[in-house]
Amino acid sequence: MGTWSTPLLAAAVVAGCATPAVDTVEERLDRDTGTTVLRLARPVELLATAPRARNLDPFVYLAPFETNRVGERRLFLWAATAGDSAVIPSVRCGDGLAAPLEAPLAGGMPPAGMGVARLPYRAPAAWSAVHVIPIDTGWLDCLASGARVEIEVGAERFASDGSRGRDLATFTQRVRE
Repeated sequence: MGTWSTPLLAAAVVAGCATPAVDTVEERLDRDTGTTVLRLARPVELLATAPRARNLDPFVYLAPFETNRVGERRLFLWAATAGDSAVIPSVRCGDGLAAPLEAPLAGGMPPAGMGVARLPYRAPAAWSAVHVIPIDTGWLDCLASGARVEIEVGAERFASDGSRGRDLATFTQRVRE
């Protein structure tokens, strides 16, 4: 084996197999507006709590984000739902927080005054209705606490499984820095 000793070779093999850490929170600059956007690397999936029809997507998606434009920081909650865009979904976190998600955004474009030229998350499918609502730190605290998160679309409910609690806690910590 030449100059390689067995322990050094083993250490090199193990180091080469280690997976790099994945950042669950990203900070990006919206180049068109100069606004910094803090977001999750990927939205949280919520699963239907009851079986849906065969061709219907069993998921809805939810993710917080923060905009920072010249020190003015604002928090938002993004959601993408499938189905009837005429139905206004509501989101619930734990036992205390609930809010309607407002009408879907036309073409998935951000509302005027949000400070960004495009939303920080892409709709998962062409038929997804995208919603954005302003939130406060109470929502962040609830999301980071591991409380059950649900989205209700008409009579259907979708819930998180809690597996992304650490990502939401990391996001909340970054917002508070």
